[in-house]
Amino acid sequence: GAKGIVVDTRYGLADVSNFFTAIQTPDSIGTTPSLGQLDVAVIAGTEAGKTQVDTVSPISASGTKLVYKLGDSAESVSYDDALTSGWSALHLDTDITATAGQVITVAEVLTTGSRARKAGSATVVVA
Repeated sequence: GAKGIVVDTRYGLADVSNFFTAIQTPDSIGTTPSLGQLDVAVIAGTEAGKTQVDTVSPISASGTKLVYKLGDSAESVSYDDALTSGWSALHLDTDITATAGQVITVAEVLTTGSRARKAGSATVVVA
């Protein structure tokens, strides 16, 4: 038969076979997205006073970029924060000037608007 098909001469055919999977469930209505977690690994840089971010995971395939900020402690980041002022583009395995004991916070942000989606931090290691 025509399972999932409703026939009504006033309105024609309507496919309702995915009705219960296509609607929002009560537990998904009004939920606020949360900031994802990044695992950040650092290594000593190639020169004295330098560090490098060796790996960051997991990162999205496209539509995002990595940024970083150095400080005395991890930077507080919330989902959808615009990370522009004081944040720099991160290039893995590239020397960054830092001081032993500083914390580097890495965030994955949208390419357009630099809105935070994930973040993580690590204590820097310098050469």
